[in-house]
Amino acid sequence: MKEGRQPDQARRPSERVKEMGRELDEETALLIDEFQDVFEELPPMGVIEQPVKHQIKLIPGETPLYPTQNYTLSDDDLAELKRQIKELLEKGSIEPTQAPFAAAVFLVPKPGGEGLRMVVNYKALNEITLRDEYPLPRVQDLIQRVGKARWFMKRDLQKGYYQVQVAPEDQWKTTFRCRYGTFQLKVIPFGLAGAPSAFQRLMQNVFISELDEFVVVYLSDVLIYSRTKKEHLSHL
Repeated sequence: MKEGRQPDQARRPSERVKEMGRELDEETALLIDEFQDVFEELPPMGVIEQPVKHQIKLIPGETPLYPTQNYTLSDDDLAELKRQIKELLEKGSIEPTQAPFAAAVFLVPKPGGEGLRMVVNYKALNEITLRDEYPLPRVQDLIQRVGKARWFMKRDLQKGYYQVQVAPEDQWKTTFRCRYGTFQLKVIPFGLAGAPSAFQRLMQNVFISELDEFVVVYLSDVLIYSRTKKEHLSHL
């Protein structure tokens, strides 16, 4: 028990934990409350160091042939793009750069109508990128693995791709352009060939000890499964 903490029978889940899981039983909620630092927001500045970095290997002698014009954006979209560029710069996810080629950006609605997402059109880069054959799990295999379990908890990582670094020597290949300049990404952007494989590799590296014992991972989704409640609390 941490210093100054009340006895368990006197404790109650914090309001924050109640919001995280409205249907959690009290024992589970108290356990999550004790380790709620695991669920903190991403650091406001800098890129998180990870044991796996995404490499962008191109077909020898090839360079991407991007269109020379930017996409036409409305005034509202330009304002939103400028805001997102500023935020990514402040967080250290991108940095200004010069490169022999640069992809154009556009905005798409997020699922559920929750604002707009900046998307870089890496189609030309993806066409000359050597494929990473690291496999994604088969859903049927995951279902079979958890078949006898009765207790489950699923967590989804915040901005999962933004927690995976692009190898420093390959960051210039992610260069994109817009009305506000040219920038390269330090983290994996959406739409990049090999991004799912790189992310799955990192996740399985992190959970290698628990994998197929009581954890299965599919990209940013982590499922903890157990046969009994007591076992489940121990696994959590």
